[in-house]
Amino acid sequence: MLNRRTRMKGGSISWVVGTIAISGVVLFTWLWRGRTKKITGGDEETLSAVYVDPELRDMTKPVVGAIVAINCPPTPENPFKLQLDRISEEISAIEAGVVHMYAMDAIHTTVATTLNFKFDHPNVAPEAYSMYIEHWKEDLEKTLKSEAVFGGLLPFKMTIHAPKISKAAAYFPIENPTGEVEQLRRAIKKTIAKNDRLNFIQGQHIGKEFHVPGIIHSTLLRFKKSPTDVPAWMKTFHQISATWEPVTVTVDKVYVAVEDRPYMHIPHDPEHFVEVTF
Repeated sequence: MLNRRTRMKGGSISWVVGTIAISGVVLFTWLWRGRTKKITGGDEETLSAVYVDPELRDMTKPVVGAIVAINCPPTPENPFKLQLDRISEEISAIEAGVVHMYAMDAIHTTVATTLNFKFDHPNVAPEAYSMYIEHWKEDLEKTLKSEAVFGGLLPFKMTIHAPKISKAAAYFPIENPTGEVEQLRRAIKKTIAKNDRLNFIQGQHIGKEFHVPGIIHSTLLRFKKSPTDVPAWMKTFHQISATWEPVTVTVDKVYVAVEDRPYMHIPHDPEHFVEVTF
């Protein structure tokens, strides 16, 4: 009888331990997937088609846009640039003419879009555009200087992970566990709230164009044309992406960027990158 009870007790303990162990594995998997989704914006799509971007037909055309940007380009230059150059060459070679790759000078991280270059702004005079950029610099600096929490914001670290793909673009998911990007986004939202000179240009309501991305990322490529075999192209892309080693970079500057050419393909000069100091 004693042995039977002992066996029953031992079996019960084993069942409890096993259940706890399985629950722990399930919980860890759930937390890890949640962390991954927070960094990357969710699971990648199973793609059978891509979005061919009409903006890529003429990357030299004048546009009217503005963003608050960091990480443009990543610092230090290497090892990021060494890996970027390698995978850009390999991805371009999957099928000629399919993608527009972002060169090192065009790599950036959008903290917020304040004026979307894809919207039509036919009546915005150049001097009004310049004034709008200056207002964003002044008002964002005022917000950042008004709260002590932002005093030690810069510099901070971010980690750039292996590129992911969507129907419209490939992008680098970026991790900022210490939360400075979110703090910047909070300051930007506070700056534009009920601020007429940031919501209007020459009477045009442009506040509706304001947008904060749901994730932290840097775009790597967009599609100029559809691959002949989309699933096969995607498979090769994933093989190349898997060779990327995470890179930690330092952010020590915040800019209001003058996007007068599509997708931040602009000169790196003070006229286009207006530094926000605080």
